[in-house]
Amino acid sequence: MNLRSRNLANRREGLLRTIAIQRQQLEYDFEALQGPAHILDRIRDVGAYLRERLPMAALIVAAIVVISRGRIIGKVVRLVGLGRRVSRWWAIWKMASALLPRVMGRR
Repeated sequence: MNLRSRNLANRREGLLRTIAIQRQQLEYDFEALQGPAHILDRIRDVGAYLRERLPMAALIVAAIVVISRGRIIGKVVRLVGLGRRVSRWWAIWKMASALLPRVMGRR
């Protein structure tokens, strides 16, 4: 083997060792991030769950606030009106949030 091919072989082995060390470091770093990534996934799932049930939660909180203040018949009428407004605005929000990516050109 001549000097040039020996130098190339040594350089290749050195690069392979460097790549192996970097792979081990990346594997270690990815393992360290598995716990926080799992936590973020759970938080996202909880957020999606709450987002689906937000109108019902708003109606329940509104009912508790309205009923806890005295005369019931007038409060029930206001509560029904509030429920209608919340439902209408929630429907408008859902339609707009579904159409916005299409309007902006993102699919």
